Parts: sequence; structure tokens; C-alpha cells
Amino acid sequence: MFNKKPSRDTLSDPNFAFLFETAPADEYVCLECETSTLSLETAEVQVIHAVLIKGNRVLSSQKLSLLVKTSAETLDNSEALEPIEAVRQLLYFIGARPVVGYYLEFDLNLLNQYIEQLIGFPLPNEQIEISGIYYNKRQSKSQPINVDLRFDTIVRKLELPTFNNTALDRTLTTALMYIKLQHVARVE
Repeated sequence: MFNKKPSRDTLSDPNFAFLFETAPADEYVCLECETSTLSLETAEVQVIHAVLIKGNRVLSSQKLSLLVKTSAETLDNSEALEPIEAVRQLLYFIGARPVVGYYLEFDLNLLNQYIEQLIGFPLPNEQIEISGIYYNKRQSKSQPINVDLRFDTIVRKLELPTFNNTALDRTLTTALMYIKLQHVARVE
């Protein structure tokens, strides 16, 4: 199959041309998915959370929380969206902004199957991986060390507040991680 370079011209639906506009200055979207399992082969997205970061602030009032229907749904939950509709709403929320996340690749692998149905290719936005930034700021060039990339370890090392262990709380915490990592030269 011929792979086209993602661009406004290669969109399968021109209604998503906004993905290729200039992102608002100093704005990012922090993304977190709650999934049925951590196995990429069998995981289904159950909840999508996204929150806006603007400058040094997490705008928790500007968030998106979507309950997603899964194949295992046994209850008739009228609030749950079909995955394709949830992803459509997510794309409109993200716009052209860069996407920030903790192990973002896992979530995007799950979401991209629907994104590709909507626009013809995976999410074209810049992707910022928190664990990668943390690793680079923790690692020493002169004395390489093993870096613990667990979520709780990063929270503790960055001296961030802890919240409940929900996907929304993880989204807010990940956004705080991003902001904090932008203001430290090195993490000890």
C-alpha cells in the first residue's frame, strides 16, 4: 500500500483540515486513556480524558472526558459513545495542538485505528512523551544511571501532589509533570 505523507491535501475528510493549522501558541493537550487491559492486542479504550495546558497552567475547566462503548458492554449506558464518535470529538478538542502523555504511544496505538478511519492516517500532531523528557533530565552524560520511569516515581521525584488513581487524575498529574519538566534543567 502506498503511504501518503500526512497533510491537509491527503486528508480523507476535509472537515479535519484544522489539524494542519498553526497550533495556538504555548498550548498543549494532555491525553490519557483508560483501557480494558494493558495488552495492546486485546485492549479497548473505555474512557478518554484530555485536558488543556496553556503556558504554565493546567486548565482543568477545559477538559474532555468521554465514556466509550466497548465490545464487553453488558449494560445499556446511554452516555457511552461509539469509539469512532469519541475519537471524532477528541480530534476537535485537540485541534492542531501538540499532544502530551505518559506512555502516549500505547494510547495512540489504540486511538489511531479510529483516527485513520476518520482522516486516512494516524494523528499528525506533534507528540510529547513525558517519560522521555524525564529520562533525559534524569540521565547524566558523565555517569549513566538506570532511570526508574514508573509514573509514581516520576511524581515523587518531581515533588508533585498525588491525587486519586483515576485516569482523569493521571491526566492532570501528567500535565503537571510536563509543566514542571519544562522548568528544570535536571532531575536529581
